Amino acid sequence: MIGILLLLAALINSECQECTETEKMYVGSVVINRMQSGLFPSSMEGVVFQPGQFDGICSNLFYPSPLSIGAAAKIIMHGSIVDKNILYFYSRKKSKETKWHNKLVPVIKSDHHNFCKIKKQ
Repeated sequence: MIGILLLLAALINSECQECTETEKMYVGSVVINRMQSGLFPSSMEGVVFQPGQFDGICSNLFYPSPLSIGAAAKIIMHGSIVDKNILYFYSRKKSKETKWHNKLVPVIKSDHHNFCKIKKQ
């Protein structure tokens, strides 16, 4: 359990350096939602390390900070705090507009990220 907590905390820290605790919890919620969706790997490790999904895992910010540990612990104990269909997020400041963004519907817009579901086809 501690390994999963620290892994989620490291991902949260790498993706949400300047974010509020709520936004950190949104990122953790996306990971939990992916694990439960059937569209992504069902393990924390599988989701976090799935190729091409999270740029932060390759950065020097991929470590569990005290604030990210707190957010990760709340998500692990209580579950996702966003709708189960929210499976994606991207940084509005860092992400370049791609055709992939056209397939997403932002459901939650926070200070730094858009948290999205897939558009219905």
